[in-house]
Amino acid sequence: MSRPTLPVRHLSNPTPEQIEEVIQVTIEAFRGDSFLQTTLGGQDNNPDIVYRFMRAHVLGTLCDGEVWVAEDGKEIVGVALWFPPGTDFLGSEKQRDVAGMAGVKADLGREMQTWWEDYFVPRVTKETEEALGKGAKRDAYYLLTLAVLPTYHNRGIGRTLLFTVAKIAWSEGKRVCWEASNEPNVAKYTKWGGRALQSERYDGVAGTGMSVWVMHLPSPTGTE
Repeated sequence: MSRPTLPVRHLSNPTPEQIEEVIQVTIEAFRGDSFLQTTLGGQDNNPDIVYRFMRAHVLGTLCDGEVWVAEDGKEIVGVALWFPPGTDFLGSEKQRDVAGMAGVKADLGREMQTWWEDYFVPRVTKETEEALGKGAKRDAYYLLTLAVLPTYHNRGIGRTLLFTVAKIAWSEGKRVCWEASNEPNVAKYTKWGGRALQSERYDGVAGTGMSVWVMHLPSPTGTE
């Protein structure tokens, strides 16, 4: 049984130290995950690449989205990176400049740049549109990343980070959606009430690969 959860809040105007904490939580939470292995082309054992990749997600969200955190005292132990309706990850020129993802992809090498630009992004965009409807993801509350420190698992933190913003979305008549990249996470989200709408297999380079499930969280009233 899950223990009582910790309080969560929208992290607005974070200090440099808090931003660093958020980045480190995402790194620890995704260590060894097939998502990192595949999207980094097997370079998930390169600390600099991993750091800059996760930092890009955090800085991009701080630019156009919302960072929500769970705290144990003053320590950040859980993170949710959200994009409200009308925004998307790397969806603006300003955000792309701030995030620095282009530099990360360049340092992965030409093969991985091609994989990202010609294979992964077009396919996952197509999958998402087939599952949700064209333009539906940008009109929804989109959960880019949900990360909880391993030592804080099974305490209801991830669920609280999800549902706190989901309730805001539902109050506005908006959908809640995200992608998951491994079966244990899909099972966890399903237990929380999420529904997998579609899944596709993505082959990476150097023997890597992952499946991606497009998921959403129906509102208790039956509206989306």
